[in-house]
Amino acid sequence: MGQRDAFLDGIVEKALDPYRHRVAPDVLQRMRELLADALATHPVASRLVDRGRPRDANDQSDDFEKGTLKPRDRGVDDTKAPAGSGNGEGT
Repeated sequence: MGQRDAFLDGIVEKALDPYRHRVAPDVLQRMRELLADALATHPVASRLVDRGRPRDANDQSDDFEKGTLKPRDRGVDDTKAPAGSGNGEGT
């Protein structure tokens, strides 16, 4: 798979497991190439692969990890009840 990353390699190899002893090695290699290319270049598939990728430790907030991030810290105002909540506001 050459320049592909280890995460993508793992997805491809897991997907090929059921075929490993059922198809010829050259067919398996071609399947590997096609699947890796599709997962890396298809607009939807590549986004799904990226979303499944483990996050780097530097990408995570300390507040989030500690569970101290409050709704208002995320720009959510939790002091107002939603409309139609039975509080007499709105209809």
